[in-house]
Amino acid sequence: MPGQFSQRPHQADHAATAVDGWHELSVANPTFLLERLGTECTDLQGLRELTVNGLDAINAQDPVAGGRVVWDMDWLRFEASAG
Repeated sequence: MPGQFSQRPHQADHAATAVDGWHELSVANPTFLLERLGTECTDLQGLRELTVNGLDAINAQDPVAGGRVVWDMDWLRFEASAG
């Protein structure tokens, strides 16, 4: 339905179109998006996804740059929550 508001052409859409005709994806509130997507997976799956994404980002760099994925914990928050 081209009459739906979300499908109406917008002036900014033309400027965002790349040379190949694809539109870049942008999110107004990335924190909300991550939290929303995080509710759809288990705790360990979320950690796995973030870890693999980090490793993929390291591999995409110049091999000389190197890198590592480090997980840490907010111990004050953990203790305040009684574990």
